[in-house]
Amino acid sequence: MARGDVVGFTLTEILLTVVIIGIVATVTLPSYQRLFEHANGRESETSLRILYQAEQAYYYSKSPPNNVYGWYNVQGQANDLAPYIPANLNSTEWAYSVTPDNTATPRNFLATATRLRGPRATETRTTDRSGVSSPATWQ
Repeated sequence: MARGDVVGFTLTEILLTVVIIGIVATVTLPSYQRLFEHANGRESETSLRILYQAEQAYYYSKSPPNNVYGWYNVQGQANDLAPYIPANLNSTEWAYSVTPDNTATPRNFLATATRLRGPRATETRTTDRSGVSSPATWQ
């Protein structure tokens, strides 16, 4: 059998292909991770916006002077806010809570999203009755 009949790739060609794929993966992985973190941050912004809208709906559904916040948190047992939340806010990335401030006039609340895992674990985002979020954007 003559050597010219053999078809295939040389070791050099295969190694060069593997090196190129490794370089491309090294360059694109950090961008992918930043994109993933940004998407997780946007998830919390959206959920806090849902909580804010639910708070407003609850507040305006109660006629003065009975507009009192009778809930504890999103997963609480005395949760009058539940009918106003259109989506299930349970997440593997975030824990949500709502804390009433019955001493303020007008009554206020603080909705908090706490990151559960990932490189930014334990970081929090909050929003209150004014609709202002802190931090303002997720980097």
